[in-house]
Amino acid sequence: MTGFEDALPLTESFVRQADGRASVAVSDLQPSPGENPVPPRWRPALRAVVHRLVIGDYDGLERDGVIFDVDVPGQDMVKHWIEQQPESLVDLPEAAWDWSNHTPAWHGPGVYTVNVSMWTATQGLSLLMLEGEVFDNGGDDIRVQVYSVTIP
Repeated sequence: MTGFEDALPLTESFVRQADGRASVAVSDLQPSPGENPVPPRWRPALRAVVHRLVIGDYDGLERDGVIFDVDVPGQDMVKHWIEQQPESLVDLPEAAWDWSNHTPAWHGPGVYTVNVSMWTATQGLSLLMLEGEVFDNGGDDIRVQVYSVTIP
C-alpha cells in the first residue's frame, strides 16, 4: 500500500526574473501526452485561437465569444493566468498535438471537450493547459470556446 509518506517531492528551483522577482520553477514535471489527440480538422481553429492569445487579443476573443469575462476580477480564467506566467506564449508547433486531448462533452453530438498544452518561448512545452470546447457542425463550421488556461 502506498501512502503520502512514500510520495517523492517535486524538484523545485528558484528562478530570478529579469525584473528581480523570484519565482519557483518545477523542473521535473511535464504534461503527459494525450490519449485522444485533437483531430486534424479542428487544429486550424484551435491554432488560430492560440495565436490570438499569443498576441494578446483578449478583447477580440471576448467579442467573438471565444473567451469570457476578460478583465473581470475573479471571473477571468484566461488572461489572468497567461499574464501571471513569467514566460511568453508562442504559437503551437506541430508537436503540440501529441499533448492534446479531446472527449465528447455532455452537451450533445458535435460538441467536444478539448485540452491543449501551451508552449512558451524558452521552455517549449509548458504546464499551461488550454481547456475548452469545440463545436463541430460539419464542413468548415468549427467553433472554439475557451473556458480556462491554467496549470492543472
